[in-house]
Amino acid sequence: MVTNGLNFSVRVKVTTPAHDLAQSVNNYKDQLSALLLLSKIDLNNSSNYLNKYVKLNDSLQIEERAIRNKFTRIRFETDEYIEQTEKLSRENLLITIIGIGALLLIGSVFVIRLQRAKNKHLLLEQVQNNDREQIYQLIIDQQTKLEEGRVSERIRISEELHDGILGSMYGTRMGLGFLEIEGNNETKIKLDAHLKEMLQIEKEIRAVSHALQSEILKSDSNYINTIKAYLEKVNQNSNLIVTFDNDDPILWDKVSTEIKMNLFRIIQETYYNTLKYAEAKNFKVSFSLKDEFINLVIEDDGIGFNINKVKKGIGIINMKNRIEHLQGNINIHSSLNNGTMISVSIKY
Repeated sequence: MVTNGLNFSVRVKVTTPAHDLAQSVNNYKDQLSALLLLSKIDLNNSSNYLNKYVKLNDSLQIEERAIRNKFTRIRFETDEYIEQTEKLSRENLLITIIGIGALLLIGSVFVIRLQRAKNKHLLLEQVQNNDREQIYQLIIDQQTKLEEGRVSERIRISEELHDGILGSMYGTRMGLGFLEIEGNNETKIKLDAHLKEMLQIEKEIRAVSHALQSEILKSDSNYINTIKAYLEKVNQNSNLIVTFDNDDPILWDKVSTEIKMNLFRIIQETYYNTLKYAEAKNFKVSFSLKDEFINLVIEDDGIGFNINKVKKGIGIINMKNRIEHLQGNINIHSSLNNGTMISVSIKY
């Protein structure tokens, strides 16, 4: 039922205190009750009270319908707003999901392409390393063959001088010495002078032959020169100070090509890792001979590394496999900020 707060143009003018009190406080329910009661008590004005009752009641019903319609409209608009809000929320959620999915897809494509590029780079680097190894192998093989040819030719020349030319000159000189030559003293003096000259030539030829044989014994320097040339060549564009020491008693000609090749590979691998990771200033390679074992020691003063974390690295595994194949020993010592030392020992 309608309560206080309503405004109507209809005013019922009666003189009863109950009606006046209800009208003063805008209590329309009590006003209707008072009018209905007056229509029953005051029979002379009953129709007048009933008309006023009907008018007030109709006005109240109209106002109540208006208020009900207003609340209904508000409820409808509220429901419509809630529905639109929920629809927008669903659309925003869908857009967010699609956006995240698109970002994940783009990120995945980027990571895949980056990984492919990285794998391609690693594969290319591996191919280049293999090519470099083949080139170094060809260089060593070529220089070895050249050295073998040089040694063979010197031996041939030495033998030819000693056994061929020297023998012929000796026979000729002895034959001339036993000839009975008639002539004056001056002719005999000249003959003796020529014979002595031939003797001196024989001595010189013998000295040259021995010198060639002696130089042959030094032909093992070819391997060391190859290592020196490699270190000098690769170090041209770096700031590393490279030191190389070799113990002279090692006769590299008596060392198998397989051992020399693998030692060279270890020097190459270690130098490459030092240049790439160690941040070192000095790099030292040294050979020594002890108790019939060739010892190779490679050192740097770089930042070092944790040997336990990289012991499964490809470079270290390859070096260990090379030395184990040759029935040798390899030890790697390194720690953070204390450099790295690799020592190799192989039976001579």
